[in-house]
Amino acid sequence: VIGTEEQVGAIRADIEKEADMLVHDHSDHEMHMYRYHVEAGGPLCGMQIGTSTLATKHHVMVIAIERGGEKIVNPSRHIFFQHDDLVWFVSPEELTITGFERKMVEM
Repeated sequence: VIGTEEQVGAIRADIEKEADMLVHDHSDHEMHMYRYHVEAGGPLCGMQIGTSTLATKHHVMVIAIERGGEKIVNPSRHIFFQHDDLVWFVSPEELTITGFERKMVEM
């Protein structure tokens, strides 16, 4: 679950279940976290999250954007990437997207 403390608190009762109801084997669900700095004229600058190929082609989920000293957590698919954004995202795969390798940092 990714969200603010308030968002997670709102669904806590739904996600806290009896121990025997939980799936304990998470080995197939490893996620890699990456950071990408949006540069002017770069492939994401000015593009909407929903119209980029990050989710469909690269299996990436944008989880936050740092913009102007503020954090946008769980950004809407309608948000446009802007110059100087720091974009945080997760992927079940190790990414090798052409042109992005130098920018992505596994956390």
